Amino acid sequence: MEYTLSYDVSSLILLTVMAIFYFVIPKYNNFQNRMFGYIVVAGVISCAADLLSAGLLLPKYPELVWANSVTIMISQLLIHAIPALYFIYMVGIVYGDGHSVVMRRSHWMFLVPVTILLIADVISPFTGVAYIYDETGYHRTFFYIIDAVVSGFYIVTCLVMVFIHRKKTNYLSRFAVLTYSLFTLFAAVVQYLYPNLLVLNSSVTVSIFIMYLSLQNPSLTKDALEEAERSRKAAEEANAAKSVFLANISHEIRTPMNAIFGMTYLLEDRELRSDAREYINTIRTASENLLSLINDILDFSKADSGKMTLDSVEYRLEDVIKDAVNLMLSQVDQDRIAPNLFIDPELPTVLKGDATKVRQVIINLLSNAIKFTDDGQIMLQVGLRKREDRRVTIAIKVKDTGIGIKEEDKTKIFQQFEQIDMAKTRKRDGAGLGLALVKRICEFMNGHVELESEFGSGSTFTAVIEQEAIEYRATDYRKEAERYAFLVIEPNSYVRKSMERTLMSIGCDYNISDSFSLETAERLRGKKRCIICDFLDFGMIRADVESQTNDSYSWLTLLEYGSETPGDLRDVCFERGPFSLYTLIAFLSKVKKEGAAESANSLYFTAPTKVAIVDDNKVNLKVTKALLSKFGIDAEIMESGFDIIKRLEAGEIYDLVFMDYMMPDMDGVETVKLIRAMKKPGLTSMPIVALTANAVKSAEAEYYAAGMNDVLFKPVVMEELKRVLGTWLKPGASAHTG
Repeated sequence: MEYTLSYDVSSLILLTVMAIFYFVIPKYNNFQNRMFGYIVVAGVISCAADLLSAGLLLPKYPELVWANSVTIMISQLLIHAIPALYFIYMVGIVYGDGHSVVMRRSHWMFLVPVTILLIADVISPFTGVAYIYDETGYHRTFFYIIDAVVSGFYIVTCLVMVFIHRKKTNYLSRFAVLTYSLFTLFAAVVQYLYPNLLVLNSSVTVSIFIMYLSLQNPSLTKDALEEAERSRKAAEEANAAKSVFLANISHEIRTPMNAIFGMTYLLEDRELRSDAREYINTIRTASENLLSLINDILDFSKADSGKMTLDSVEYRLEDVIKDAVNLMLSQVDQDRIAPNLFIDPELPTVLKGDATKVRQVIINLLSNAIKFTDDGQIMLQVGLRKREDRRVTIAIKVKDTGIGIKEEDKTKIFQQFEQIDMAKTRKRDGAGLGLALVKRICEFMNGHVELESEFGSGSTFTAVIEQEAIEYRATDYRKEAERYAFLVIEPNSYVRKSMERTLMSIGCDYNISDSFSLETAERLRGKKRCIICDFLDFGMIRADVESQTNDSYSWLTLLEYGSETPGDLRDVCFERGPFSLYTLIAFLSKVKKEGAAESANSLYFTAPTKVAIVDDNKVNLKVTKALLSKFGIDAEIMESGFDIIKRLEAGEIYDLVFMDYMMPDMDGVETVKLIRAMKKPGLTSMPIVALTANAVKSAEAEYYAAGMNDVLFKPVVMEELKRVLGTWLKPGASAHTG
């Protein structure tokens, strides 16, 4: 008889590929997968034995009776064993846990028929029980019927078991068993009707392949799917709980910090001894550091959970840079470290994006530089890297002369809660979140972070971000600058280089030295001459100039952060250092009064201004009332939402209301909703500002949705309070018309 071998050849190739893939790239080491591996191996050997017998020995060497008998015996043995292995496999899925098989006594009894069948296959070469082979070929016996019955028994048993225990299997498992049954039944009928077609192994191969797709991967079983769903829900619940925890902990920490900040601001206005003022500055600096750490933890948690969102509002880049620099200058020992600033003149003046996040990037980079720099300089450079239509790529670079970073630590420092592992840095404080947060924010802004560092020589971090350009600076200041010749007198070489770079970038006439030179000043005659110097050296330099010449000069004097503007030098333009394009433009624009050093009292309300503070915390009421008094406002205080509702129902109208969020009985959001629903003239437009310690973004959105007009976060920062008052009240007159 001539056999058709193509089915066996295809089956052998497919099973061999599956076996190689399965054993070379194992995914799981558990019982379920080991059993599947045994089934694949059995299929490979069965196909190989069938091909050897039907393709080589029977047609070429029919006289080799024993060789033919043995190959047929191996093929039959494995063909009969596969249904039993499949039965054990399904028992492991239904009754086990996927990692071990649970064979009960009744299950072992189910293996008796296959055991008898396998014994018959083994002794057939000697007895001819299951089949007979002679020189005329291969002949089946009556045992073929028993063979079919036993194989069918295991297939039907698997079907029944899977459908009875539907809760422990998914639809893919049931589909695989049903497919295996149908294919095997079909192959058995075909094999019986057409003995020369070797299709039994093909049916096994197709079934194994379907089993591989549907059952081999434990993640597709119903238990695993349910476990995955439970894990997903648990993760969502944990994430929600974390958000609630963050909101609560933010409130709990910020509330007492509000009192610390407020009292510090009030004490700074008192006449204090020098040592007492130093103590107050230390308290304020430590409070600012703590607030920065809290913000980092909150923001990193939101970024880590994918909940960080970016605002898209217009903002002045100058304001963001100045805010960040002024905040960080208080931490710099300017006797040992020279802070420098360079602003690219080509930068847009107004951008659209998230100003808070940009400010945070600058603050975190500067904070990192300050932390690891003991002397030398810290340079902040903000430049335009690329411009495409309205999209601009901005590079925020911070260069320091600190301790530097070893090569093996360069990737570690961007990981959360990681710090450089060296004894030299153990004295440095920090949670290891600053740079990790910078990296996350830059990635959210379609950017990245670059690092250049040499151990022992300093580091340069560059944060690259994308923003939308709204407005560019007019070039009028360049024409004004051409009328001046600048004499820069600065003893620090780092600062001289930075100042020269700024003056060179706008094409000024200038001379830079460490002392006044009459000869140099005379060479610049013909233009208006301006001397730029530090306020600490101003008295000495001015005396030196006046001793050498009677010529008049304009003065641009740079003040240190925290120092007061001298009241008796109104002929001099005072600007906060470090020197930059912004300070130069401020001078050229004749901003010679208070400028950026303008005190909070410059915004003053002299007419009766009705302001209410609603807060259940008596300390916060006292602090906020005292802060408002610095602006000439005598605010009314109320301890609950019910109090202000009663006042409003009695006919009172306020120019501005500060509303705490977390209050017992009725919180700020509920109170505002009731106020907005009241049918009284003026209440729908009455400005209400959320006064809250909850800095979570979703909470801020809730305030606006409830009808609040603005948000002031605790602890209250004077500049933010000033912004709110300037936005909603008119200086010098009451906005109240009732």
